[in-house]
Amino acid sequence: MRSKRKRKSSRRSTIAALNVFLAVLRFGAPLVIIAAVAFWLILYRQAPTGSLCVTSSVRGAEILVDGVQTGYVTDTTIVIPLGRRIITVRKNGFVSDPEFGVAEIRSDVTGRLSFDLRTVVLNVKTDSIPPLPKRLAEKTGTGEPYHVISPGAPRPERRFVDFAEDVPRTSYSAKSPVRTETADSMSLAAIRLEPPVSIGIQGTQVTVTSVVDGAEIHVNGAPTPRITPYTFKGLDRGFYTFRVKKEGFTSQPDSVSVSLDHDFQSELISFEVQPDSTIPQPSLTISTTPLAAAFRLNGKPAGVGKTTVDPGFGAHRIEFAEAPGYKTPAPVSVTLTADAPQSDITGIYERLTGDAFVAVRSGEEGSNLDGGMLRVFVDNELILDGAKQRFDAALIGKVLSGKRLVRIQYGDLVSEIHVNTVNGYVSEITLRQETFFSKRKLRLREKSSIPLEQWEEKTGKMIVLRAN
Repeated sequence: MRSKRKRKSSRRSTIAALNVFLAVLRFGAPLVIIAAVAFWLILYRQAPTGSLCVTSSVRGAEILVDGVQTGYVTDTTIVIPLGRRIITVRKNGFVSDPEFGVAEIRSDVTGRLSFDLRTVVLNVKTDSIPPLPKRLAEKTGTGEPYHVISPGAPRPERRFVDFAEDVPRTSYSAKSPVRTETADSMSLAAIRLEPPVSIGIQGTQVTVTSVVDGAEIHVNGAPTPRITPYTFKGLDRGFYTFRVKKEGFTSQPDSVSVSLDHDFQSELISFEVQPDSTIPQPSLTISTTPLAAAFRLNGKPAGVGKTTVDPGFGAHRIEFAEAPGYKTPAPVSVTLTADAPQSDITGIYERLTGDAFVAVRSGEEGSNLDGGMLRVFVDNELILDGAKQRFDAALIGKVLSGKRLVRIQYGDLVSEIHVNTVNGYVSEITLRQETFFSKRKLRLREKSSIPLEQWEEKTGKMIVLRAN
């Protein structure tokens, strides 16, 4: 009896535990699914990244990506977003070679960049640019702070009551008053204050880059002979404002200011240079006539016959390829600007002439040619086209002696042949239409060259169409 009660009690406990498990499963399963989905989103939906191994000849150099500190030092492998990244390293007392590296980060390959760190040679300055002058705005009840005045801008004169406690003579020295006048028994003076002489700093570097290389760099409102990318070395203590300019482009941001205040300070400035949508895009159309010849733009192949390209603003040089039997056009230089963004250049090939002749006849006895169906090209130049008559032979004169390419189109059939021409002689070509099953073909054959007088005697009773 007692064992039966124990079995019933155990069964009730099992059922209760099962009910609790089912309740937990019913309410907890959605939470588990939500947590799993969130984990997947965090793990797999984050921005794609790649690996880059950065090393330096002297370990412990700070690694910067796009000018932002990463918190890592060389030698190490860092994980950064995919794409084109500008990598710099810096370490007090050293300069890096190269000054910066450009890495294309991919997910399937670990990139590598190495820098050679060399000890800074003090007192050697490669760039001498004065910093922006600072002017102290004294407290006169307005609470005005220090402000920077760009070169060339008017330097405002401050007028204030010359109380001794208002002038920090321990830090600034006052020059002699410009003008003094009396008003209500108070002496007013226009005093120019200048900052004290500061101790110079050494080993500074400011690297200026742009997404589109070759932009002019302006420092403190004045142009420099430098273009991006470039590193200014040895700039002295002070404030510097950098801008980049490239014709036909705009830069973001418009300018960047940096303050150099300690030895071996290194800064990276990056500008995004994009085409200016407010002005027409540069366009250069190049063509050749009367034949389709190849040409080069700035030393690189650009097309054949005719093409339109966007070479960018600036000076460009077009060179034309040599064509047998023609005088090659001279190279052409053109400059595209925002005011004149488009240009058309045509290379005119002049056919070199001689005293040789080419004759075209039908290869079938008793058959003549339909001029409306016949077109003859010599060295890719159309010489004879659509004569509205029938004739027995066509004689083309003023052909340059040598090996010439003759292409003949008769109706919808085309064929070509190389012939050897000699001054005073006629190189005769016969054409015949042949059909093999359902396939039609134009067959050309060159006959032996004969003197012009002999050929004219031979064709004296024929209808001859002459062309040059």
